[in-house]
Amino acid sequence: MNTQSASVAAIQFALETDDGLAFLRCWNEGNFDAIRREWPEAPEAVFIGADPLHHETCAESVSNQ
Repeated sequence: MNTQSASVAAIQFALETDDGLAFLRCWNEGNFDAIRREWPEAPEAVFIGADPLHHETCAESVSNQ
């Protein structure tokens, strides 16, 4: 999964949740800890490829080397 897929997932989630604009601001700023804290129901897809510390993003970057 790449960053584009994560961004689509983030937009879809923002459209479905309360205060979606605040969620997108956090996502855009890379504040993934705040997202996990404030929106625990956010799907994993919003992190994969966008959050450099997410285990699947790390695995993806290693396999691309």
